[in-house]
Amino acid sequence: MKPSFQELNSRNSDSIATYWVNANSFGFHWHYHPEIELCYVHTGTGTRMIGDSVNEFSSGDLVLMGSNLPHTWISQKYTEKQCETMQVFVIQFLPDLLPIALFNNHSFAKISEMLQKATKGIFIKENLQLKPFFDKIIQLNDIEKYIELLNLLNTLSKQSNIELLASDHYSPLLSGENQKRMIAVFGYIHNHFTENISLKQIAGIACLNEASFCRYFIKNTGQTFTEYINDLRINQACKLIRNSSKSISEISETVGFKSYTNFNRCFMRRKNISPRSFKSLS
Repeated sequence: MKPSFQELNSRNSDSIATYWVNANSFGFHWHYHPEIELCYVHTGTGTRMIGDSVNEFSSGDLVLMGSNLPHTWISQKYTEKQCETMQVFVIQFLPDLLPIALFNNHSFAKISEMLQKATKGIFIKENLQLKPFFDKIIQLNDIEKYIELLNLLNTLSKQSNIELLASDHYSPLLSGENQKRMIAVFGYIHNHFTENISLKQIAGIACLNEASFCRYFIKNTGQTFTEYINDLRINQACKLIRNSSKSISEISETVGFKSYTNFNRCFMRRKNISPRSFKSLS
């Protein structure tokens, strides 16, 4: 799939860019840039795509991404009320900000290893409560930011509860004509996943025949089209079970399942719990 290149240097003249992003929602924006990026979701829920990984995200989500790794965050949409405001903190810096000589030092071996893993994306599962740190670093000058960044990378490199995101065989396509296809396909899916989207319809949007589209989709998400749609619907159902007064059968229909039996089966497969049990625990 073809992400768009994003030029970030014009955003901030500093060698380390630090900023809060506040928005009502995030749409599908598949992009990449040469900067290493640390992204912390303070508030918000939705779907996170990094390389060929697709995961649900929520408040406290912390991800480190290496240079030129395609990614996007897409907000979770509610059907009964407006989405919560997205508040995301971002740190970006070019790889050569940290000189090779630094990493030849044994003391920095763990940081070097972590940044190498970040070429596939790293999800850091520990809840580190970083908002006070981010509020502080955004006010500092370049030298002070550099010191604080090293301290943060050192802290993160010591975390054992991490998950690598993109698969070992993932190799991003950073040029070509697939950009419009990617935007068209996933933009449509995320705007219409509660509706009946046929394979023929979505393949037509991609300008592919159905067999070619199926291969394209699996290659770029690691899932079939049906699995991807069902994941979006189940994640939406979880939000509605927690936040709406609708019955589970009504929620099943609202998120796009035509069969209540199929909804229960898909919910169990993805959450390892029944919808009713999930509701009782929410």
